[in-house]
Amino acid sequence: MGPRSALSRRAGALRYADRVRLRFDLVLAGLAAACAVACSILVDSTGFTGADANEGDAGPPRDAAEEAASIDAGEDASDGAPEVHPYVQAVLADGPSLYYRLEETSDGPAKDEAGNHQGNYIAGGVHAVPGAFAGSTAYHLVGGTGGIDPGDIFDFEGNAAFTLEAWFRPEGYDTQYRFLVHHNDARALRQNYGIYVHSESGLVFERYVDDSGRGAYTTNPTIGSWYHIVGVYDGAFIRLYVDGTLVNTGADNRSAKDKRSNLMIGYGYNGGGAVIGVLDEVAIYEKALDASRITAHYRAVR
Repeated sequence: MGPRSALSRRAGALRYADRVRLRFDLVLAGLAAACAVACSILVDSTGFTGADANEGDAGPPRDAAEEAASIDAGEDASDGAPEVHPYVQAVLADGPSLYYRLEETSDGPAKDEAGNHQGNYIAGGVHAVPGAFAGSTAYHLVGGTGGIDPGDIFDFEGNAAFTLEAWFRPEGYDTQYRFLVHHNDARALRQNYGIYVHSESGLVFERYVDDSGRGAYTTNPTIGSWYHIVGVYDGAFIRLYVDGTLVNTGADNRSAKDKRSNLMIGYGYNGGGAVIGVLDEVAIYEKALDASRITAHYRAVR
């Protein structure tokens, strides 16, 4: 056998080896493709992609800002609860001991949002009139009749700090003392605290000890408009705020006594002296709210 025949045999062997390697490479490629398809099916069927197989295409992922916006818009309201107004959130965040939103539609119990002191409506008022802000309803004391009786609570004896808060839309004033909030014991020497309006005295937050009154005063609010009214006693000073602004301060470090009578909301003097106008969002705190929180409450509405 000559040299040419040997070279031919070697070339043929090489071509055969190449064909074997090519077929092997094709088999590997086919296996890799089949594995990719199988893995894709497995991932989709087990939900590893993040989408529910029963929900279809979930669309592109949302960033954190989009998620927050969707929650603010009520998209995440899985419990079906209505959105809480920022004012209500601000009040509850400061821990009131009593909070009457006055959302009832008829006489009977007055719900305390703080869950502490259910009240009872006194006949004469009108329910479910437009409130101080959108979505709120209020309580109309028509012709100076009506009110809410929470019982004998909140004596604020000694120098106990407290805050009284309400929205009020006046419809008139006269020479009778008409109270937004009042706790009065007039059996002998008068002991009381409260916020009232009067045609001559104006808007007053007062505190009586042994028949002697001290208070913070300002002019009456304009008839027909809503006002945010807050009275704060911190143990040494009486402060009156209107629409988030401090309007007057009076000194008073006297020690108050027990008041053996029921607290009165929307009226005073043991059944008389109801305000002439609309009352909304009444809250009482067993502490002195600071000015920044009072302003925050007001700005949550205005």
